[in-house]
Amino acid sequence: MKKHIGPLSDKNKEPPLLTKKRAYLLLDLFLLFLGFSILINGFLLSQVKESRKKLEDLDQILKEHSKTFLQTTTEDGSVVVAATLQEDGSYYTFYQMPMTGNAGGCFYGILLPDQSLIIIDGGYEGESYYVLDFIKEHGGKVHSWFVTHPHFDHVGALVDILSQEDYGGITIDTIYYDPFTPEFFHEEGEGKDLNILNNASLFDSFESLRSSDPRSLFVPLNIGDQLTIEDIDIRCLMSFQPEHYDVNGNCLVLHFDIKGFTFLITGDMTDYSIALMRQYWGDTSPYWNVDFLQIPHHGYIAGISSNLILQLTTPRYALLDCSKEEYDNNAVNIRTFEDWVLELDIPILKRFTGPNQIIIH
Repeated sequence: MKKHIGPLSDKNKEPPLLTKKRAYLLLDLFLLFLGFSILINGFLLSQVKESRKKLEDLDQILKEHSKTFLQTTTEDGSVVVAATLQEDGSYYTFYQMPMTGNAGGCFYGILLPDQSLIIIDGGYEGESYYVLDFIKEHGGKVHSWFVTHPHFDHVGALVDILSQEDYGGITIDTIYYDPFTPEFFHEEGEGKDLNILNNASLFDSFESLRSSDPRSLFVPLNIGDQLTIEDIDIRCLMSFQPEHYDVNGNCLVLHFDIKGFTFLITGDMTDYSIALMRQYWGDTSPYWNVDFLQIPHHGYIAGISSNLILQLTTPRYALLDCSKEEYDNNAVNIRTFEDWVLELDIPILKRFTGPNQIIIH
């Protein structure tokens, strides 16, 4: 009699529990393998990033070592620094201009390869003729004008020029400014002293010209903004903070990279500015690493209490913007700041010996 061969009986089937255990084991092995793969890939990616960072750091080190600085003093006492980095044949000239006033003030000019200019601040209203002469002597065209803050020794000349017919015979393409508001200067607030805020301020005159401008000439700069002008990279590191009731502490701080040579324009920055910048950018930001540092606030020990800005930036050169009278009389302890700079063996270009030139090739 033939045996009937049919389906396996239930007793020959693999127990369901064992099947589940095997499935869980396989799943665990798969997850372990997946985790191991992710770990290996993450490690390899971190190694690639670290290698790339090392190459970038090496490239920066090589670039720093390839920079050369040659300083000469002319017969009239002005200083010329030739800064060279073997890249191309473009020339830029940074001018630190002397001023006619006996206190404060700031006037920088950068001559671009196309013979247009970048102007930074400009000094008092009464010095507008002097600023105009400089601009006309270099072609009469301002590509960009930067205003660090609306104090009369920084924005006065520009206010006077903008009030003249045809801007006194020059052209201005764009004015970049620190976006202070009318409320900041005129509305009461807890801890706010309107008399102090409006002392030495030309905000209202500047704001009137800005608000009535038909050509959209004015462009506000906020912290983090970045511009490129004729291969010059410019980053705004500090700008107006409405909750901080101080004009100097709210001024623009600008980082200029001119073909690999770096400048930090500090205006009248204070300890508050430095603290906020450290918080925003960190202490290891490449924006601290500069070749030329504008000594803040004309070298006054007013709002600045230590040499921290020098420690953060370790510049090759420092720019001091005060009058000879202020320097000789040690106004607001200018010589203290000078001592901090000299202790670090940093040469100082003094405005009153100028016009001083930094020729970048």
